[in-house]
Amino acid sequence: MVDPIKLRPADPTSPAVPCIRISLGRTKTTTAEQGAFVIAAGGAAVALHEWTQAANITSGAIFREVRKDGSIGANPLTPQSINLILKKRCQMAGLDPAEFSAHGLRSGFMTQAGRDGIPLVDAMRRSAHRPVQQASGYYDEQGGPNRHLAKAMPALDAR
Repeated sequence: MVDPIKLRPADPTSPAVPCIRISLGRTKTTTAEQGAFVIAAGGAAVALHEWTQAANITSGAIFREVRKDGSIGANPLTPQSINLILKKRCQMAGLDPAEFSAHGLRSGFMTQAGRDGIPLVDAMRRSAHRPVQQASGYYDEQGGPNRHLAKAMPALDAR
């Protein structure tokens, strides 16, 4: 179900966007009992909702095999399959597939979050990174929020 949430919860005039909570089950760093989840919002939530409805997915893996006859299987896509799909789509878009990987999307998200000044804890919530050291490694590649400190230093010196 896609439920609307406020884009900025503290602002009563903030517009609402569609949102969906995705339970991750067991991950590399959590057990199923820990209840790890991520949130998809906006167009991603709508697209995900449409996919689960069209594929009649009510539980289990969201991203599943699509057979040659077009039917949807119960088996989840493997990491290798996801990577191959991504590379094929990059090639179709005229991009060099060697420059892209499924893992690169996640680490690239953290790098971009750092560039955009998004607080590390908020970026980690979205990416589901658990170890701060791992997340901050990607996050700090481009200076993260520390780049703002560098800009503030001349103002402090001027006092």
